[in-house]
Parts: sequence; structure tokens; C-alpha cells
Amino acid sequence: MPGTEIHLNVINAALHGEFIREVSPGHVALLAGLAGAIAIALTLSIRSPWYRLIALALLDSAAAWIALLLFNHASIYVPLVAPMMELNLTVLLGLISDLSWNASKKIAFAGRWKNMFPRMLFVNYSTSQRRTRSR
Repeated sequence: MPGTEIHLNVINAALHGEFIREVSPGHVALLAGLAGAIAIALTLSIRSPWYRLIALALLDSAAAWIALLLFNHASIYVPLVAPMMELNLTVLLGLISDLSWNASKKIAFAGRWKNMFPRMLFVNYSTSQRRTRSR
């Protein structure tokens, strides 16, 4: 944007009294706490990791859209980096822990089955599977 256009925008804002206001630090802290609470509620309420990821993307786009509307129509600047970072990291860490927990449960489940049945049964089953695959 050229310098003259910036100066004209500043003069227009001064004439109309439409300066950009920033949200107070207390409200920013409240917004960060709300983002953390939403992240915890999202992690605990939606069990499917993929649905949780879709819900996170929808929340991210809704927050950006609301911040843009506030900036364009009410001349209020809402800093979103800290709350969105908290929301995304909390949900993504919950997603990673859920996926690793499921993987460890599958490994433990497979180990239990091997201990419950005789070893000969698994040897016979695995060799019969190899024979059918090679045909």
C-alpha cells in the first residue's frame, strides 16, 4: 500500500472516529482459558480421532471468521495466536495419545491370544495361511 493511501486511511479513521481497538489483556487471558476448556471438552466428548480432527478444523475456521468479522465491522482486533495454539496443541496431543493407546491395546490383545491357545495352533494356522496365499 503506497504511503499516500495509508495517510488517507488514517485521516479517514480520524474523521469518522473508527480507530482499531485491541482487546484488553484480561479478555485475551479469558479467551485462552476458554480455548483450553473447549479443547478438553472436545477431546473428552468426541471419541473418534478423525471426527475430532474435523471438529478442530471447523472450530479453527469459525474462530478466524469471527475474528475477521469483529475486525471488519466493529474495528476490534482479537489476537488469536495464543488461544488457537492452545486449542490445536491440546487437541492434537490428545489425538496422539489416543492413537498410541489404541496401538498399545492392539499389541497387548494379540499377545494375550498367543498365551491363551497352544503354540501348535498358531503354527498350523500361520502355515496354512502361507499356503493359501502362495496359490
